[in-house]
Amino acid sequence: MSVIYILCYMAVLLLCVGGNMLVSLVVLRNRNMRSVTNLFILNLAISDLLIGVFCVPTTLIDSLISGEKVEGCEKVWSEKADFQSTCC
Repeated sequence: MSVIYILCYMAVLLLCVGGNMLVSLVVLRNRNMRSVTNLFILNLAISDLLIGVFCVPTTLIDSLISGEKVEGCEKVWSEKADFQSTCC
């Protein structure tokens, strides 16, 4: 069961990193995309990337050490808001 738990966390981490990196690359590479609104979106993407990189693995390790088990990916998705409160 913990293998499914780890795979769900890794899926969330990969989607977080991949999506936010794509947003960052688009805004930084295209000069036409450097409006005030898009720079704000870039700022949000960078902050979300940092939350994903630092909080998701920390929460995963904490959950594995504490022995907290889940019933599958459904609980991981339903506790997405709990990632930030656990880490920060």
